[in-house]
Amino acid sequence: MYQQLLLLLSYFFAAILAAGSGPTILDIKNGVICSPVVQSKSMKAHIHLYVDTIDTKDSSIIDSLRFPVLIFRAPYVYNFTNIPSPELYYDSYISNKAELYKDILDTKNAKFKLEPFEGFNIDQEKVWNDFITLDHKIKEEEKHVDVDFVVPESGIYCVYIAPPHDQGITDIRVPVQFKNEYGNLLYNEYKVYSQLKWVVLFGIVLFAVLFNHILKLIGKDFKNMNQLSIISKGIIFYILGPFVTVTAFQWFCLFITNHFNSSSSGSILLSFSKLVNAWFNIYTQFVFLLFTMGYGVIYYHDGQSPQYRMFPKKQFSRIFGLFIANLVVIFLLSFLDVTSSKTQYFHGIVGGVEVNESTPSMRVLIAGALNLVILLFALFWGIAPIVYYFKTKKLIASFPPTGSESNYTERVVKSFRLSIWIILGLPIVIVFVVVYFSVEKLQNAQNSIPVLPTPTSELREIVYNSAMKFWNYEILELQPSVFLGIVWSSWAYSFVLVISVFFIWVKDNNGLIIDPQANDPIQYADVSEFNISDDEEESSQPFRP
Repeated sequence: MYQQLLLLLSYFFAAILAAGSGPTILDIKNGVICSPVVQSKSMKAHIHLYVDTIDTKDSSIIDSLRFPVLIFRAPYVYNFTNIPSPELYYDSYISNKAELYKDILDTKNAKFKLEPFEGFNIDQEKVWNDFITLDHKIKEEEKHVDVDFVVPESGIYCVYIAPPHDQGITDIRVPVQFKNEYGNLLYNEYKVYSQLKWVVLFGIVLFAVLFNHILKLIGKDFKNMNQLSIISKGIIFYILGPFVTVTAFQWFCLFITNHFNSSSSGSILLSFSKLVNAWFNIYTQFVFLLFTMGYGVIYYHDGQSPQYRMFPKKQFSRIFGLFIANLVVIFLLSFLDVTSSKTQYFHGIVGGVEVNESTPSMRVLIAGALNLVILLFALFWGIAPIVYYFKTKKLIASFPPTGSESNYTERVVKSFRLSIWIILGLPIVIVFVVVYFSVEKLQNAQNSIPVLPTPTSELREIVYNSAMKFWNYEILELQPSVFLGIVWSSWAYSFVLVISVFFIWVKDNNGLIIDPQANDPIQYADVSEFNISDDEEESSQPFRP
């Protein structure tokens, strides 16, 4: 139980931090790449690779070069006696190719030597063991120029290459395309893509329904729009509207990537989509913080009303400055795109956060510093709203009576408190429900993992741990119910939040009502005793954009 919970939580947080996958290309420094591939009865899924370029000290030998290639399902690495795990192959390929090749290559036939482990068989239909070469217009070698391996079953597959280490090769480029039955997206990305159209459709319908509800209150000529509270309008135009727009843009980027971008070329559009999504999440946290500080409840930045005070200028400037800084930091980190050394060969598989040793040290230090700053921002956006909630709740009761109704202040306090409870409490309930069902599904899935013999040597223990790790990765990457449970819970939370907050405030039209035509004698009154900031100086500087 605890193992499944830990696995789920590690996957959840790693998925949040993941910045996407780069192009799947093998070269002189990277000799292995692994990726999930989904296959069905249609047998459309395949792995395609070819030699794009070869750079050598002696160009006359290029036509004679042959590169051994091995393609196999990653957890089945345990079936081999001599083939190292992807982790070990990756490290040895960089550090000492001669030592790595010594026991695993048949140099005469330009193939890998596959020796089955005791008690295990090697199914030749499920592996590809041969060589690839440049196109020399030799008919007998045509099948080695463009290799197209049809994946026999869904799973995580690894591609090893072994270019000669003693032929003066300075660089090579071998693009590897992992093509699923449905297209180019990773499986979890595809599952999100397949559901997003319903999210966009529901969001548009919800926007229309809530907007129609507003029209019933103010009339279809929009003349009385100013009689509607800021929060009632804001939850539609500043939260729901942008959410639907960002979601529709995400669907468009996934559509283009799935149909037109191969894994070997990467997708700038998809990376930008993830950046926009991250920016939107920060935007919602920024808006939530302003709400807990009283914006739209007792403070506003413009207009006239007998019911509000001007939002302190310095206070807003500080929060807005932090918001912009957070956006910039996220952009810089995505621009650096520092990849994990221990997961660089994992295409689309959630992994660690250690940086590549070959990455320039200054770039590594900057990325580490930016990650720390993002963590501090996350703590701020999480703690600050709670602190300001209690401050603002007291301030609402302290403000002079406003509005024509005697219970106006009491209604506002109640609406404010209920909104915060929903915003902060609903995620806790959702997380418990998702974790409960996800852990159960993970436990059932892990029961299907085959029992492997206990390793009897240090080398076999490395292979054993690698095989078990890939079995767990396959469960996480190829079990859509777990991932979709997490994703759908976030979408459900967004919609429930919008609907709940809208009707909490629109029912009695609670919150600030701004009338630009009104003559407000107290708009610029001295109300320093009602300032949300402890800095008395700020009260004299109302915010005006």
